[in-house]
Amino acid sequence: ADGCTRATFGPGGTHPEQTAPGLHRWMSEPAYGLPAMLDLAWDQAVEIHHIQLIFDSGLHRILTLSHSDKLTARMQWGKAQPELVADFQIEGRCGESWQTLAKVEGNPQRRCLVALDSPTRVEALRITVLRTHGLDHARICEVRAYSSDVPNCL
Repeated sequence: ADGCTRATFGPGGTHPEQTAPGLHRWMSEPAYGLPAMLDLAWDQAVEIHHIQLIFDSGLHRILTLSHSDKLTARMQWGKAQPELVADFQIEGRCGESWQTLAKVEGNPQRRCLVALDSPTRVEALRITVLRTHGLDHARICEVRAYSSDVPNCL
């Protein structure tokens, strides 16, 4: 991964000849709808205690104070942006069985930090997006799994 946590194409982004739509995020297939699953696996079991998710929150959309009616008509004020994941669950696999590690409903944040009750050994993680705040598919920019506390700088 290159550490970029947002798409870089489109108006105000990287010139179209220098990038391709969809870079820097995982997107489920809109035709399949929700729920959508993203599986991540390691070669051997790892211990995790915190999982950080960065969701697409429509950073391509202008959201600023303005006296321009034309500009403010394109904004979505007072509610979560439609791309943002609202409800999801995280499962962990060790051996052949999956166990639910966390369920989140009504997420309002681009950065969502999930602390597990206790450190857990897993060979794989599955993030299942159940609902967004309006979009018909899931978009996740980043997944990080930590074995201890998350560094303060994040």
